[in-house]
Amino acid sequence: MLNDIEQLKENIKQNVIRLKSFDDVDGLLYCYIEGKCIEFDNIILKNYFINNTQRPIINCNSSYDKFLEEMENFSEISIFNNVNACNDFTILDIVNKTNNLKIC
Repeated sequence: MLNDIEQLKENIKQNVIRLKSFDDVDGLLYCYIEGKCIEFDNIILKNYFINNTQRPIINCNSSYDKFLEEMENFSEISIFNNVNACNDFTILDIVNKTNNLKIC
């Protein structure tokens, strides 16, 4: 099962965009990108993005029940957060099947 989880994480990380500056993050805040996995150079940039986006954020590293609760507000503009910290195959499978933006 661990290999399946790692394989899903690798599939999700196929289309990675790395953000290295506040200008990069600001660009992402004002444009709509889908189907990509975002990696930030540091936690400051990640927190800046999360605190300034208007898009709904769904955490992937919570329990399955909490994830389902957050999925009640799911839409095509939702962002999946903490994908790299998720170790639940079912959650990763759901995330992998969407075309939403993912934060790794």
